[in-house]
Amino acid sequence: MTSVAFDTLKFANRLKTAGVPAAHAEAEAEALAEVLETNLQDLATKRDLRELELKLESKIDKGFAEVHKGFVEIKGEMLLLKWMFGALVGGVTALIIKAFF
Repeated sequence: MTSVAFDTLKFANRLKTAGVPAAHAEAEAEALAEVLETNLQDLATKRDLRELELKLESKIDKGFAEVHKGFVEIKGEMLLLKWMFGALVGGVTALIIKAFF
């Protein structure tokens, strides 16, 4: 959790010096302190951001690994198909040559 040093007494005294009634100045200082504290509780720290970054990098790396694995499988299948097509063309060529000669 992030916290900020906010001196409510100093703030209230500054308001009083500026002519704000004491009760109003103290209430304003307390309200501002509450607002600051409430808003700061929801802020992400550098540590939070770093943890998120590491998680995202891990997920991205896993995704790329899966894609790479898929490409390797496809490449293997294409190589097999190439050899099968070559054998088929060779067989058809042999039949054509045998038919005419």
